[in-house]
Amino acid sequence: MNLNQIIIVPKLSKFEYDLKRQNITEKELIKQYKKYKIDYNKIIKSHERQKASLNSLKEIFPEKQFILRDKISIDVLKKAKLVISLGGDNHFQYVSHFIDNQFILGVNSDPLTSDGYLTSMDAKKLIKNLKKIEKNNYKIKNWTRLKININGKDIETLATSELFIGELNREYMSRHILECNGLREEQKCAGLIISTGRGSTGWYSSASRYLLRINPIFSPTEKFFRFIVTEPYNGRILKYKLLNGTVKQKEFINIYSLNDTKGIISIDSLEDYDFTYGNRATISIGKPLKVTEI
Repeated sequence: MNLNQIIIVPKLSKFEYDLKRQNITEKELIKQYKKYKIDYNKIIKSHERQKASLNSLKEIFPEKQFILRDKISIDVLKKAKLVISLGGDNHFQYVSHFIDNQFILGVNSDPLTSDGYLTSMDAKKLIKNLKKIEKNNYKIKNWTRLKININGKDIETLATSELFIGELNREYMSRHILECNGLREEQKCAGLIISTGRGSTGWYSSASRYLLRINPIFSPTEKFFRFIVTEPYNGRILKYKLLNGTVKQKEFINIYSLNDTKGIISIDSLEDYDFTYGNRATISIGKPLKVTEI
């Protein structure tokens, strides 16, 4: 692969984001951190490490190959063969929403403060492995993603980790009808979580704690997804059979919204779509995310 076929999408540090969001000076922001007893030293040190990671890559790649997060689009990233997400897990998820057939590589810009489950290396390791990239000495893993169709219309964004389906405000009861594998059930709960293997270590895993016999974690490359009903209402009258399940490739589930406040479908906790009373969603396996491993 030619290195000019790479686009790098860096994430703003929290310090940079807060400056931009509030449109204030650095001194004013630090004063605000102190006022609210926020550990500003931790934030600034992380900012410096993230800046160092970015600068080390800018010594190798020309400026034109760096595109800020708020400037990316599907069309812009189509110009690349490999997209490098420079940041943490949430940033990787965001960038992945604009990936079609390109490869993606997650680079952790600050391993000291970010677990980086979706990233595979830091900037130093990336630089050491550039020759391998040039010689096509890498592997591509196909991570399963979720396709969403609402009322017969496909949503362009595919979910990399999970979907949440329920009321926007979780203090309200979520209501829906779930259809899966020939079964149909009306349910009341705190919402439905639908997870890929990549998302199975996160929200899905936490929600699975009441199912003690099930190991919630599975591989991102598995060609199936799982769902779980969170905090189900299981009283004298309602006894549920579809509290959780596995949906294989070429299969799907239907959800019919009975939410009477403000139902939503949330994609990776980044994009929300209205899912109010009477709407129908069909969830299936979509085009995989081509993740680079070196």
